[in-house]
Amino acid sequence: MPKLCGTDSFYGGGMVAGQPIGTMIGSRMINNAQAGFIIGAVIMLASGFVALAI
Repeated sequence: MPKLCGTDSFYGGGMVAGQPIGTMIGSRMINNAQAGFIIGAVIMLASGFVALAI
């Protein structure tokens, strides 16, 4: 089976972009944990639908 070229680059790019964005969102929600959990659940649900669509 041929290896898909560029797949590792997309994964790395997602990690580089996602880490700081997640940290910024988490720091905003540190005083209001319930809102942070709700936003996290919505984002995870949306990403699940995106993964199924792809």
